[in-house]
Amino acid sequence: MQKRKLMTAIAVTGSLFAATTQAHADTGYTATFSTSITYMNVGASSATISLTYYAAGSSTPISVPQPNLAAGAATSISAGSISELPSGFQGSAVLSSDQPLAATAVQVSTGAGTVVKNRPLSNGFAEGSSSVLIATILKDRYGVTTRFAVQNAHTADVDVAVEIKGTDGSTFNYNYPSIPAGSSKHVDVGDLAEIPAGFSGSATVTAHEHGTSTAAPIAATAMELGTGDAYAAAFEGLTSGAETVYMPSAMCKYYGYSSFYAVQNTGASATNVTVTYKQGNATVATASATIAAGSKNSFLTCADGFPEGQSGSAVISADAGGTVVALLKVNGNGLTAVTPANATGAAKLALPYVRWTPQAVFDAGTRQRAYIAVQNVGGAAIAAGAVTVKYTDASGATVATQTLGDLGVGAKQSIKFMDVGGDNDFGYVAPSTYGGGAVIEGPVGSQLVAVVRIQSKSADGTINYGEDYNGIPVVAAP
Repeated sequence: MQKRKLMTAIAVTGSLFAATTQAHADTGYTATFSTSITYMNVGASSATISLTYYAAGSSTPISVPQPNLAAGAATSISAGSISELPSGFQGSAVLSSDQPLAATAVQVSTGAGTVVKNRPLSNGFAEGSSSVLIATILKDRYGVTTRFAVQNAHTADVDVAVEIKGTDGSTFNYNYPSIPAGSSKHVDVGDLAEIPAGFSGSATVTAHEHGTSTAAPIAATAMELGTGDAYAAAFEGLTSGAETVYMPSAMCKYYGYSSFYAVQNTGASATNVTVTYKQGNATVATASATIAAGSKNSFLTCADGFPEGQSGSAVISADAGGTVVALLKVNGNGLTAVTPANATGAAKLALPYVRWTPQAVFDAGTRQRAYIAVQNVGGAAIAAGAVTVKYTDASGATVATQTLGDLGVGAKQSIKFMDVGGDNDFGYVAPSTYGGGAVIEGPVGSQLVAVVRIQSKSADGTINYGEDYNGIPVVAAP
């Protein structure tokens, strides 16, 4: 049986819009991006890989041959290096294998006027859903505008409907018919004339087979882009809400970083939502708000009473019968991270994009470092030594193994490659070749979630740029 990993890249290579239309070449909104797909073989044997791109709205596949990938190996491919893709290409990709894969899309700012220094990240999808939720939609709000892409994960054309709902109760509906299989529709909220400047809301995207009422699977990703500065962040759409979701990261002015949560009510009626902030097993603050059906609310960690200068985690819960999705957002000192909350955990997680480099190289701004937060979201504590982290390279070899301390219910631990591998390069095979990942594994039945923060520095070493992605649950092949 073949496993497919869907990558709904906002821009695969070149510009989202032609350079001649860019009024300001120094913002995230007008920046150009090239997408690198980082992927990892989480199966038990060598994987036969195929990679197919589709231009937005096109049914014509563009096949790009890929070498086999050893079990446990992690690698990457940049769309900018693929001769089969024309300059200015915008679309989506399907990564296929006879072994299970984990994949993350990395958006790299390219070309003249490059100003986005962090790398917006979003995970691929092993399968689609007939309904996808985008927890935040902005139009020139806080100096940010959203672009999102919807990919057809079905085998036939689909019709897509998008409902965008504002925090003020306003609703805007859009229909996009006949999206071919594997292809995508890209939407710039800045181009939706009906939506006013200053808009803040969320979106629900649904799909049916073309011309029918039969539900069909789709996937979605979004990018938030600064209209007045170099802000850029990416996140994937979510397929369903849950009564409780988990955030492995909460910060209030922690080394200059602060977090907040965008929470969307996915239920049919208003619900009260409570955020419980934790440090270890201890609750240090709580906050609550009533959110209308389909709408969203923002919770600011510092304003909610979380201790200044500290870090921890959070649990977000709706009242009984209510359901929510949520995004973790972290800002400060160059960090522009946006990551979906987890509704459940898994005993095994894959991290397809892990890097480390010595301090002097990192300070020069030429390479990246990965910082990992692991949280126990199950109902029982996990003993010290029961959770392991294996760091594997581009050949699948285990470079280092780390064991975690005890994890109480809701507790987290922060780790990095240097803890066990020293202050050495990891994930850098050659000047232009990259590949390094990790697998987190706990006891059978345990529920773990993880957030990976990929950071780099400015050339003068004064600013830390970064973005986050979630650990990907590993499901055994049938």
